[in-house]
Amino acid sequence: LADTKHPIYRFRTQTPVTLLTVDRETAEKLIVRRVPPATITDMLLKAPFLRRIPLCQNWHRQAIDRFARLSSITSYDSDAPILSQGQTVEIFFVIFQGDAKVIRDGQVVATIRSGEFFGEIGLLQNSSPNASVKANQNTRCLSIPRTELLRFVTHNYTVALELERVSSERLGRPIFPLRSGDFRSL
Repeated sequence: LADTKHPIYRFRTQTPVTLLTVDRETAEKLIVRRVPPATITDMLLKAPFLRRIPLCQNWHRQAIDRFARLSSITSYDSDAPILSQGQTVEIFFVIFQGDAKVIRDGQVVATIRSGEFFGEIGLLQNSSPNASVKANQNTRCLSIPRTELLRFVTHNYTVALELERVSSERLGRPIFPLRSGDFRSL
């Protein structure tokens, strides 16, 4: 119901649970027809995925639910560009399914796997990326536009601190304060 184009999911509980079941027709009548499809996708796909990844381990549940609502799932064909070296970064990405390759000056330098993210440095510094990212086979990303991400981190300081920590680690120096050359002029 939550992902009709990719209906191959298995669920496993980490603790004992008691399940109440209803037949599909009743479930559709009582729940599915009354809940917007986007809400079902957010609740059943995005939020559980986000709770499992390292980026979101210390986030409050409300922050995870909000991030799920703000994000959209985007599918990419094999070798399709997701982020291009030297171009303005307008979207923050989290690999939802599959993986992607990082290419700098024509050479593959890394692979980004499910649960990993990219684009945050360009968004936080208002700069261009120093590498391109291309999709591998069956790659889907959660993506959030710049303005929504910046508004989100403004209201969720633990998220902002985590993004700053990871970005600084990736740069090999503190991301803030900005240095000349770190940002593009408008």
